[in-house]
Amino acid sequence: MFAQQLIEAVFATPPSVSVLPQVKQGSLWRGAAGVAFFLHETARIQGRPELARRGLDWCDISDSWNTRNSEDFGFVMGAAGAAYARTLLGSLIEDASSMRAGVHAFEYCWARLRNTGATEMWSGAAGMVCAARDLLCRLPGLASDQRERLRHVGADAQARLLDKLQEPCRTGVRPLGFAHGLAGEIFAALTWDPSSTSLRAPLDDLSSRASHERGMLLFPSYVDGPALHELSGSLCNGIAGFALLWMAAQSVLGTGDRELVLRSCRSVFMLPGEPSLCCGLSGQALVLRRYARMTCDARFARRARDRTREAALLASQAPAEETFDLWAGKLGVALAVLLQATGDGSFPLFIPPAKAAAS
Repeated sequence: MFAQQLIEAVFATPPSVSVLPQVKQGSLWRGAAGVAFFLHETARIQGRPELARRGLDWCDISDSWNTRNSEDFGFVMGAAGAAYARTLLGSLIEDASSMRAGVHAFEYCWARLRNTGATEMWSGAAGMVCAARDLLCRLPGLASDQRERLRHVGADAQARLLDKLQEPCRTGVRPLGFAHGLAGEIFAALTWDPSSTSLRAPLDDLSSRASHERGMLLFPSYVDGPALHELSGSLCNGIAGFALLWMAAQSVLGTGDRELVLRSCRSVFMLPGEPSLCCGLSGQALVLRRYARMTCDARFARRARDRTREAALLASQAPAEETFDLWAGKLGVALAVLLQATGDGSFPLFIPPAKAAAS
């Protein structure tokens, strides 16, 4: 009920920056591109092209805001997010001009971003690798020239990423989390090219930095920093993001530390949180559900359902200003509810649906 009511409310609201949180209003993170992606996913799952057409209107809002206000060209936090959403939406409603415009804008964003040296998931090369891979997996019918352009962006960003991953981790400087650090960078590089043997060393280095407290696995925010407690259960900087990486390593490489996967997911199982996709219950639920699908463990499947229901209840009581917010607000919670209800195996922005991933 919560998710469907929110979908209809978003569809009925004229696109405008006035309803968005006052931060990064063009982004996938908490802005107009996030609304566009949410409408794409609901249109894809429910078979409602009118939602996708409204999503393109939100892409226009995102582009307008980014042109005026932002110098961030990254995937989650910047202009590449709107290009990604426009490409997806165009494909869903068979709008060739929107697909071309989206791929062109995505290519332009990488041209602006590539010389900044940023490699993180939210605003750097890792995000562009994930976005390029996701588009290539989801959209096998893209025109050959558009696929080639996406492959070029992904491969170029991957090369930058691999160069960075070979650098030694300097004490106190290198972030480790999924959003801004090593975990997200390794995840992106691993999913683009599972055959890359150069990723085993940074994976081993990262796993060696875990600490065990009260039966839970924790990681520091930075190299050689203290274990992170404030956001310990989060996807962005906590154990949920690390669990997503360890599962990817196990799945993609076919080898890895099964105990590390289990301990990280058990830690997600135990930790509390607020409702959101980024730092709370919705993101945790998607991670737990992914582990349950890997292992056929009913305990984790039940925990994922419980977390999703709890997140929806809390989000339904949250203030109205959180409504049009994908990563930290109600949209992400509603999307988690929808994915849980339909059995869709995707993870928003980072892991495409199973059928797409196999194509």
